[in-house]
Amino acid sequence: MILNCKRSEKRELIREYYSVEIAIDGADHVSQYVIYDMSASGLCLLVKEDSNILKRIKVGERYKMKYYPVNLLGNVEYIDTRICHITKSKNNSLSGHYMVGLSLDNC
Repeated sequence: MILNCKRSEKRELIREYYSVEIAIDGADHVSQYVIYDMSASGLCLLVKEDSNILKRIKVGERYKMKYYPVNLLGNVEYIDTRICHITKSKNNSLSGHYMVGLSLDNC
């Protein structure tokens, strides 16, 4: 599967995959997050502000993330993904969270 940064491709990703797993070198555990389509510019993860993952990831860094399909019988895929932004949520219902923007590495 070839994915790129065009918005239509990102919408395909959100339909195919439910969550993503991030394993950071040196981290005690693997973190798994639900994928959100929260803005016109792309996909993101919603991360609690006290999560250790926020101390480990950096904007611009790339990670091979494990994407879990919506269909439980589908294949798990590893996709090179870049962190585009880490933004504190201004939405009252999401207070105490950061939005971590994702971009596919082959953009």
